[in-house]
Amino acid sequence: MLDSTMLLRAFGALDDDTAEETFFFLQPHAKPRVRRVLRTALLAAALTLLLAACGYMAYRANMSHRALSPSDDMRYFLKREVGDDLTLNMGTCALALQFDTEETGTAHAFRMGADAGLNSDWELGAFCPSFRQFLDAFTPETNARMADLPGVEPLPEDQIRPLEESLREAGLTEEEADAWLTTAAWFGPGDGPDNLKLRMDLYNGPWLHGIDLICGWPDGEAEIKKDDTWNGYQRLEAAVKVTWKGGEKETINYLFLFQPDRQYLLVLMAHPEELDFAALEQAAAAIEVLDTGFSYRCPERNSNWSVLGFASG
Repeated sequence: MLDSTMLLRAFGALDDDTAEETFFFLQPHAKPRVRRVLRTALLAAALTLLLAACGYMAYRANMSHRALSPSDDMRYFLKREVGDDLTLNMGTCALALQFDTEETGTAHAFRMGADAGLNSDWELGAFCPSFRQFLDAFTPETNARMADLPGVEPLPEDQIRPLEESLREAGLTEEEADAWLTTAAWFGPGDGPDNLKLRMDLYNGPWLHGIDLICGWPDGEAEIKKDDTWNGYQRLEAAVKVTWKGGEKETINYLFLFQPDRQYLLVLMAHPEELDFAALEQAAAAIEVLDTGFSYRCPERNSNWSVLGFASG
């Protein structure tokens, strides 16, 4: 096993003369340099090779997707407190997204920059959960209030902590945590069902672990526009046509951006008449994402799927 003692012994055995001889063997025409610099460079290279050879590299997650069909296996479940558990295949829905993220991971938050290109008449909604509210979900007080709510799984005991402790882990003050969001929605002037113009969500790796995101519920079809990489993200663009139970139809543009190293997902959603994919990309390019030091895992879930809709999800 590669441990600190082994590394120290290995590096300690590399004396200055050996380092210099090795360097000049590899670079016969190089001019002499200070031995300390040579030794530092060789040690850095040796460390990189050792870590790579022994598998000490950052885990890189992946986002994948698949079309759904009524002939699919009953792979999805819902554990119910009353009555039998449900198994289903979501076969009439449009699309399922899967993520192989790690069970324990760090939290992220975002905020929108000024160059997003959004309509100046749109306003950020009043209910946009901040990162401080996200951390508040881990406090003993919040968990005590939610303990008796139906369908709410309690947090593991080792995940419950005071807000002050969570803020220290995240590396933020309470005021700073309030300035970052986990969900945001922009609304146009007036009232009515078309008032919602753009919705944006951030999902962390622990939440995505073991969950399929379902788009186009209850009946839909998806047209994939792009499936590639963009600005360090896995990018998936899908136009999803939904048919509701009453026969009403709706089309939603989804821009999925998954960061495989930091293991978070950004989702931007809008009707195509409000924002096409080029406009969604412009908005996404203006998003600033905050990495925090807050590490957590989710409680055991009663289902392995979650419906992602424009107005809800």
